[in-house]
Amino acid sequence: MLKLLCPHCYKSVTIPETAAGTDAPCPSCGQSFPIPAKYNPAVDVAPVSLPVPPPPVDPPPAPAVPEPQTLPAGYQHSRGFTISPAAVAWIPAVALTAILLLTFFPWVELPARGPSVYTQGAWRSINGRPTRDFQFEDTILKDLPPPSLYDRTPSDWYVMLPYLLVLLLAVAIAWADRLDAAAVERLIPMLWPFRHGLLAGLAGAAFLLLCIEAARGFGLERALTAAVSEKFAEQREKAGSVVGEQKKIDFHESQELAKYGMDRTTAFCLAMGLHLLVPLAMLARIGLNRRGNKPPPRIAIQY
Repeated sequence: MLKLLCPHCYKSVTIPETAAGTDAPCPSCGQSFPIPAKYNPAVDVAPVSLPVPPPPVDPPPAPAVPEPQTLPAGYQHSRGFTISPAAVAWIPAVALTAILLLTFFPWVELPARGPSVYTQGAWRSINGRPTRDFQFEDTILKDLPPPSLYDRTPSDWYVMLPYLLVLLLAVAIAWADRLDAAAVERLIPMLWPFRHGLLAGLAGAAFLLLCIEAARGFGLERALTAAVSEKFAEQREKAGSVVGEQKKIDFHESQELAKYGMDRTTAFCLAMGLHLLVPLAMLARIGLNRRGNKPPPRIAIQY
């Protein structure tokens, strides 16, 4: 039996347990009211804490596979190379060093083919004393008037001495930049931030001085020209102002000059080419530095 309080008459009444959860009339006042449902206690089991699984580990990113290059219509092959900034940075030092080594080789020789009677390089241009082969001198140059070409050769110290000094300084700065820039920066902190511009200026000045010497002719070249011109001096004096005769003498003089085979050597041509390579490499280095994190450029030939 359930003992409840009637909400209508406020009297304590007894209700059978079978009426739990339904509406039943009050035994005292007869009005119905809801009977509470029977309470069935349940055991609350505490949840078991399970270990939290670790977050899934992402797999390492797959290496980037370059997309296959699509060739234009009509082309089947592609060959090329990448311009490495590290390699370009070494070109000025290597090229200037090669030029310095080439200054110890003959740059002018006479004759160009066969036994060399006279040779002259950058260092011998300073004192005006070319190398001399006594064995062939009197045989090959017997038609030239005295004095000998050795005594006629002038000194070009006012052009070639500054050229060699500038070249030596450029080589020193180029290798200092490559090998131990930090140590040199401590020695000359004011100039070192401008080392690339300084190196470019020195390389350009050396090239300009060499061009001046090449345009006016090395001392040995000018000596041979003067000797041949002296050989035809009497004929020119006899020709007087006759234009036709003067042109005829010009022709024979040029033929006589070519007969001796004076020419510039491969070492001189290589030095001139390397002088052109240095400023191009420095411009390329500046351009590559401005690219930032972009990949280095690549030159390709398609065929």
